Amino acid sequence: MTEDNSIDSHVFKEVARIKAKSYEKGRNWLYRNKALAEYKHWAKMATWTYLDTALLINDIDPRGGLQRSNRGLPDYPQIKDYKAALDILKNAVDAGQMRRQDEPYKMLREVMRRGMPYPSGLSKAVIDHAEAILNFDERLAEMQADAARKNAEISEEASKTISEALDFAEVVQTDARAKDKEHRAEQQEGERKLQNVYRTLGIVLKVWKDKDMTQSLLKTRMKTYFDGDDEKNANKGLKERTIDDVFAKANKAYNELIQDDFEE
Repeated sequence: MTEDNSIDSHVFKEVARIKAKSYEKGRNWLYRNKALAEYKHWAKMATWTYLDTALLINDIDPRGGLQRSNRGLPDYPQIKDYKAALDILKNAVDAGQMRRQDEPYKMLREVMRRGMPYPSGLSKAVIDHAEAILNFDERLAEMQADAARKNAEISEEASKTISEALDFAEVVQTDARAKDKEHRAEQQEGERKLQNVYRTLGIVLKVWKDKDMTQSLLKTRMKTYFDGDDEKNANKGLKERTIDDVFAKANKAYNELIQDDFEE
C-alpha cells in the first residue's frame, strides 16, 4: 500500500467516524425533542405527502413540527438532508413526475427512483404493513367467497323448503276447499230437509185448522205434555216461545209452498 493510499484510507475512515457520530447526535437530539420518526406508525398511514416523505426518510417525525421551524435548528445530518430531500421531491411534484400525496410505498418508490438515501427500517415497516394488508384482503376475499358459497347453498335449501311449503299449503287449501264445499252441501241439504219439515208441519196446521183445531188449542195441548220443572223435559223444546217460533216458520213455509204452486 502506498503512502498516498494510506492517507486517503485514514481520511475516509475519519470522515465516516465524524459523520456517524454527528448522525448519532442528531438522532439523540430528535429523540429528546420528540421528533424521532416512528416507522410502524407512519407505515400504517393511508398516504404521505412529499413533505412527510422528506422528513421520514431522514428519521424526522412529521408530527414534531420541525418542518415549520426554518430557523434555530441544529446543523445535524438529518436536518440538512431533510432540506435537500424536500427540494428534490418538491421539484418532482412541480414537474408532474410524482404526486403531491400518495400511498407510503409509492412515495418510497419515488425516493428510490431518484437514488435518495432512506432508512432500511422505514422501508421494512412499509413493506411489512403492505404485506399484512394484502394477506388480510386475501383472507377476507376467501371468507367472503366461502360466505357466498354457503349463502348460495342456504338459498338453494331455503328455496327448496319454501317450494315444499307452498306445495303443502296448496294441498291443504285444496283439501280445505273440498271439505268446505262438502260442508256447504251438507248444510244446504240439512236446510232443505228442515224446510221440508216446516212445509209438512204447515200443511198439518192447515188441515187441523180446517177441522176447527186452532193453533192456540194445539199449543195448549202441547204444553200439557211439558213440565218445566221435570228434568226429563230438558232441551225437549216444548216451551211456549219455541212452539210459537216453530209454528211461525211452518206457516211461512206453507205460504211459500202454495205461492210456488200458484205461480206454476
